[in-house]
Amino acid sequence: RPGLPDPQQWSARLALAVIQTLLGQRPVAQLNRWMVEEVLAAISMSQRRNLKIPGRIALRTALRSVRVQHPGPEVAEVSAHVAIGKQSAAMAFRLEALGDRWLCTALELAPPRGFKGLVPRADDRSRRVGSDQTAY
Repeated sequence: RPGLPDPQQWSARLALAVIQTLLGQRPVAQLNRWMVEEVLAAISMSQRRNLKIPGRIALRTALRSVRVQHPGPEVAEVSAHVAIGKQSAAMAFRLEALGDRWLCTALELAPPRGFKGLVPRADDRSRRVGSDQTAY
């Protein structure tokens, strides 16, 4: 839709920002304007859990690919492949137009082995956001 940022570029920046936030390399507050509260809360809980894990080191993150589909003029569904150190993570998220910007309304992350703290545990309370998307 005219007036919205390019979803490909915007998604690339968001994917890296999410991973860097989960790794404690960025403050969660940097995502406030770009995510619904439920998704942001789940990321915040995961980040706090990660920061408690001893022996964590700074890992280089890099975006490998981003794919965007448009099920509607004001919706983008995105899949991204992100490198974390020598491993890879996959993520999917849904963007919905809010005025002249995108808002992430759902996020799923498949972390690399050994990074189980990157996503909320099964006992965390996560809420459904959107039609059939789970907020992580």
